[in-house]
Amino acid sequence: MWTSVFMARVETQPLPDSEEDLPFVFVSDEVFALHINLLRPYGSRELDHVKRVFNCRLTRTRHFVENKFGIMKN
Repeated sequence: MWTSVFMARVETQPLPDSEEDLPFVFVSDEVFALHINLLRPYGSRELDHVKRVFNCRLTRTRHFVENKFGIMKN
């Protein structure tokens, strides 16, 4: 199943009240291999400020999604 999901073409759709098309992506941690529609944090210890901010925001987003799925499950 995951192979078919990851090998599928990355579809885009505009955000509400916007003309810009953005792709659908999966948010993950370092366990998964990098792919065209998968976002994962940078893995190095020596990161510049921009990459550290990206890692923090991506991790915060992943935790938010995981918590929402936990709420829906209960």
